[in-house]
Amino acid sequence: MELTPHDLLRVNKTVDLEASSIPNWVYQSLREAPFVVVRRAPIMNGKVPIGVRGKDRTQRFGAYIDSKAILERIAPPDIVLKEIWELIKTSSPLPAVIALEDVQKIMEEFNLMWGPGGSVGFELVTGHPAVKESSDLDIIIYSEKAISLVEASDLMYRLENLLSISIDVQVETPYGAFSLKEYVRGTLPLLLKTKAGAVLVKDPWNQVILESSYD
Repeated sequence: MELTPHDLLRVNKTVDLEASSIPNWVYQSLREAPFVVVRRAPIMNGKVPIGVRGKDRTQRFGAYIDSKAILERIAPPDIVLKEIWELIKTSSPLPAVIALEDVQKIMEEFNLMWGPGGSVGFELVTGHPAVKESSDLDIIIYSEKAISLVEASDLMYRLENLLSISIDVQVETPYGAFSLKEYVRGTLPLLLKTKAGAVLVKDPWNQVILESSYD
């Protein structure tokens, strides 16, 4: 099973977490919604880096779990494939959820693979309330091939002008993730988040440049 950052993993409510000083709210959250999110860190010896969400924005806890504890994996594009938001937009008519239908239309025009992350993705997958009236919409775009600056600027313009909510668009490449908003500014180097940490690169799709950025 290939795991990538932002993937949601269904686990047992009593899953063993490898971490020190685990707050009580972590166990309560897992009892209510036994799902964790994959963090951007190396998977070593079958130990998967995960994060647990709490009720408050400040309640985020990082730990590791054994890969054998994973019962199901739901990646952000799976949410789009199944159009899960259609099932809850009536019962949860919040701006960040309603906006997904328009985002889908735009992404189809640009022929991009994408999915919602953050609180929106979490609620859509788990059914556990996480989205609020003021919630931002986190969007993850998956692109193995380079997106031109012109295309990226057009996409960002369309998203920001169509939607009445704040959005955060991250682009996942084979080597890491970067902010679409920063990319369209055209200022280099660009901050790329990798499993080994954040690095500055000139081209987030170029492995040679990426490797040289560690020097």
